[in-house]
Parts: sequence; structure tokens; C-alpha cells
Amino acid sequence: MKLSGPVFRSMLTRQPAKPRLALLFALLVSGGLTVAAGPAGMAGTSAATASAVSRVEIAPAADNKVIIRSRDARQQLIATAVMADGTTQDVTRSATWTISNPALLSVDASGMAIPGGDGDLTVTAAFEGQSATISVSISGFATPLPINFRNQVVPIFTKLGCNGGGC
Repeated sequence: MKLSGPVFRSMLTRQPAKPRLALLFALLVSGGLTVAAGPAGMAGTSAATASAVSRVEIAPAADNKVIIRSRDARQQLIATAVMADGTTQDVTRSATWTISNPALLSVDASGMAIPGGDGDLTVTAAFEGQSATISVSISGFATPLPINFRNQVVPIFTKLGCNGGGC
């Protein structure tokens, strides 16, 4: 195994049941890391470079605003980190989500926005010192929707195995 680049001196090497194979873990410090490893007669190389986050963006947000129009509506929010070198990375699950009025909206760890009432609020996604904010408008929460047999009842019968005429 060959390791090059600025890394911490401490690393963990583990020998599995096959002595020719080894697993290497190293902590990456700003800069680059190159790891070359493989069993006898075969080799592979992988390189990684750390880049600073220049900004965070939230999608989808037409005109920086999301509109949710009913109690049953959901909106997937995606947080994207734009790195200093121009590359992008999905950081939705790593971002910290902050809601200006948690009674009106909740955002789960996967970025799914779930309404809790009518009103206007803001949602902020923060990642590594950078953040982005969007406006959210929720309407129609208090209005009951009619039951849709095809989309709401039939799937329940089908899941329970009762999608024939004899049920």
C-alpha cells in the first residue's frame, strides 16, 4: 500500500482473513489524499481533494419561494453545496434545517417539507458555515379534501390482498 498527501500521522490498518488484502482508513486534512492499494498483482489508485464550501442553495425554489397548497401536499427540499472549485454536492441529509415557524411546517432529515397549518414562513439550510434561505407559503391546509377512491382507498385494499370482486 502506498499513501501520499497531507494526512494525519495516525491511521488504522486492518488485515482481514486474506492476508494479501488490507483496508486502510486515513483522515483527510485540507489538501489532497492519494491511496494506492490492492492484492498482489493488482493495484488501484484513488485521489480525493478537499474543497471549501462557497455557498449553499435550496431547490426547487422558483423565485426563491415554495408554495404548498393542501394538507396532503409534500415538498422535497434539496440542499446543494457549491464548492470553491465549482463542483456541487448534495448535502440535504447533512444540512441543518431551521424553520422560522415550526408550528406551520416541519422538515425531516431527508429534506421533506410537511405542512402543519396555513401561513408564510422561511426555511434555512446551513452547512459548514454557509446557509441559504427560501420563503414558503402554505394555503388550503384547513380545507378538507374529498376522498379519492382510486388514489386513497384502492391502494389500501390492494396492499391487504383484497383487490378482487369477492372481498
